[in-house]
Parts: sequence; C-alpha cells; structure tokens
Amino acid sequence: RRTGWCAKGDVRRETMGFVASAAGLRRRGWRSSAMDARRPRLVERSVGMTLPSTFRARPMWEQVDNGAAMVVRPPNGVRPKCIAHFLGGLAVGAAPKLAYQELIEMLAESGVAVVTTPFNISFDYFDVLGIVLERYDRCMEQLGAEYTSGVPVIGVGHSLGALLHVIISSLFPLPTKDANVLISFNNRSAKDAIPGFDAISAAFKALGPETFSSETRDAIIDGILRQAVSAARTAPIFGEELGLTLHESISLVRQFRPLLVELAEGADEFNPSPNDVKTAAGLGYDVLRTLIIKFRVDNIDQSELAEEYLASRTDLQKLVLDGTHTTPLIRDPFNLKFSQPIEDAVDLVRMPLLAELRALHATIMDYLDSIL
Repeated sequence: RRTGWCAKGDVRRETMGFVASAAGLRRRGWRSSAMDARRPRLVERSVGMTLPSTFRARPMWEQVDNGAAMVVRPPNGVRPKCIAHFLGGLAVGAAPKLAYQELIEMLAESGVAVVTTPFNISFDYFDVLGIVLERYDRCMEQLGAEYTSGVPVIGVGHSLGALLHVIISSLFPLPTKDANVLISFNNRSAKDAIPGFDAISAAFKALGPETFSSETRDAIIDGILRQAVSAARTAPIFGEELGLTLHESISLVRQFRPLLVELAEGADEFNPSPNDVKTAAGLGYDVLRTLIIKFRVDNIDQSELAEEYLASRTDLQKLVLDGTHTTPLIRDPFNLKFSQPIEDAVDLVRMPLLAELRALHATIMDYLDSIL
C-alpha cells in the first residue's frame, strides 16, 4: 500500500493548504474496498499480432480493465531489470500506445517492464493522480510479488507526465522507488500554458457548464462507443490491436468535454498551482536519484525549474539531447519488425527517422545501468 507521505502531512498542512486536498483522495475512497473487490485479472487482453515468418512480433500490451492501464513486459519471460511507471504528456497521456508505442516498446525490449496508466487532462491534478495511482497500484498488485519482489521501481514521465511524477514523489512517495526520469519537464500556469486563456475562460463561463454536460446523452454515446470497440476486437485480423487503437482514439477526443465543463465552472488555475508544486517539491520530494532530460529545440521545456526545485532533495543529473518536445512521440513509419536480413535493409530507411528517439532510449538505459 502507498505509505510514507502521511508521516509528513501535519507539517505540510501548516505550510500548504492544498495538501489537505491530496489527503482527500483517500477520504473519497479512490482505493476503496469496493474497488478492491472487483480486481481484474492482469491479462484481460494481450494486444499483439500473429504474423508470417517474414515478420517479427512486437512486444505484447497486456490490458487491465479494457485498457484503463497497460503493461509491456520484456520478451521471452525475462525477469525485468526494473519496473517503469510511464506517464505521457498533455492530452496524449490518454493514449500511451498511440503516442508512445515506439519508446515504450524499446524500453521493454531492453529489459524494462513498463506500467502505463492513461489519464485525461484536467485542471485538478489531484483528481488525475487519484486515477493514476489507483491504476498503478492495481497493476502492481496483479503483477504479483513473485514478479515484482526485489525489482527496482522508477518513474518515467514526459512533459505533464514529468510534472505528475514530481507531485507523486513529493506527496505520495513510494518507499521502494529508486529513481525518476523527467523528460521535458514543465510547470506552467494556466495562463502561460493556454494562449488567450482569459478570453477563453470568460467565454466558457458565459456559456455555463450546462452547455457541455448531459448525462443522458453521454450515457448513450458511451454505450455506442463501447459496442464499437467490442466489435472491432472481434475482427479476425488484428482485432485486439484495432480495438485498443479505437479505444485510445476515442479517449483522446472525449477527454476534452469534461475540460470544457471545468472552464465553464470557473477553473482558472491548475491544482496544485506552479507555486504549490515548487513548495511541495522543496519540502517533500523523496526519490534518491533523478535524471532530467532536455531537448535542444524545446520552447515548452522548463527543466531549469526542475533543477531548482529538486537540487537539494535528490542526486540530480541533467542531460541535453538533440531533438524537440515531440521526440518521445516519434513512431516507426513501418510499424512492423522484420526478420533478418530484411530488418537490416529496412533499417537503412528507419534509422535516420528514429535517430533522436533511439538516442533518448539509449540515454535512459545508460542511466538505469549506472544506478541499478
């Protein structure tokens, strides 16, 4: 069970009122007995492909609760060198397989078991973390002690995912967490993150939340979409792959309506705010080692702030790589692994396109090899 942050709770409440909101996650029952009573089997579905001998299968994506969380393990039953909790960036964090498939599978093929917990965007990061942490804990419980015992745990986050890992490690630290890898960290206010925020906020407040909310309509739409995903999964060829792709595509689009409701209800800043995150990290960041990765062409990045927050709290390293803010999202244009010698020929085309992503992957693995 997640413990450790509560011991510092009284001190934090004296200095930061928003910590009480974090404690409220537990009071609202995001790890309730009712939730525990309906634990799923870990491998509800394994998404992969049955291919002719010309091709080489990609790693399998094991789903919990129809894609509410996913696990990608090292191939051939190899015991992992570590378990990585992966969190993606703004909006694309809802669809990690669509957005980050190449990077996650590279990590898995290098011996890292990746647990990824999709999340929808929201102004309230505590609500986001309530979902993320519940899904992560359930995945770890279902992986079982036999698989996880003695295996180091790390956090890997891109952009907003990096920020969420800093909040997790400051308010909900795992006693067994060995390191964080923070890629393209940023901690902007709503006004800085969203161009023209004041005008947009005023317009949505004028419209009112009822403009965007209809429980009856949403229930009907959700039922139709669930049927569509179920039908896709029954396809004789690539059915599970198609079903998960459709599920994630729908999640990408549907996450925006609740965000519009929040705007119409008057949300005007993220919770916790950038200043609250700075305070929380300075007081409570509780991970022994941290790697910060910044790309040379990235106007969104605020890695310098992460250095400022964490320098006194962790063994900190920072590296600057060639690439942009979207480098972790680069996809293999072929989206298939070939057998030899075809793979060597395809790599002549593939390698220049994936060079920056492969450099990112190599940097992460070199760091993990140096600390684990």
